[in-house]
Amino acid sequence: MLLVLHRKGRVSQIIQGGEVCDGCVWQNGHKITSGLGGEWAYVPAQPLNYEERGGQIVLAMTYPDDFVLFSQSELGQIVDRDTGKAINQAVHPFAGTDESIGTIREMVVQIINAIGLEPTADFARLNDIAIAAIKEAAVKKAKL
Repeated sequence: MLLVLHRKGRVSQIIQGGEVCDGCVWQNGHKITSGLGGEWAYVPAQPLNYEERGGQIVLAMTYPDDFVLFSQSELGQIVDRDTGKAINQAVHPFAGTDESIGTIREMVVQIINAIGLEPTADFARLNDIAIAAIKEAAVKKAKL
């Protein structure tokens, strides 16, 4: 994926794997700018076309619409991805998805117990696997 920064309708910068978060531009987990200074768009990774102008080789893609764009469905998936990242960051910023899943699993167990349901055999089996792994991890943490 490419991040295309543009000002007044003209491309100002293209960042391979760039992401916008909290008004900053990030690439590979590193903040590379503190302000956007214009608009931006995600576009699919694609070959960049160059042309000669006035004796210089320049990027032929000077406007955001010169790029192949994501479909509406793909843009929706990017929003879903960014939403998931925001939730994971808020729930447990260092552990990520695994910790979020653990939190949800614990809540499901509490709900099942509170309303007096018998969990399915598959849920009970998977929960036992998770509990065993958590106990093993607790032993490792205690040795740190």
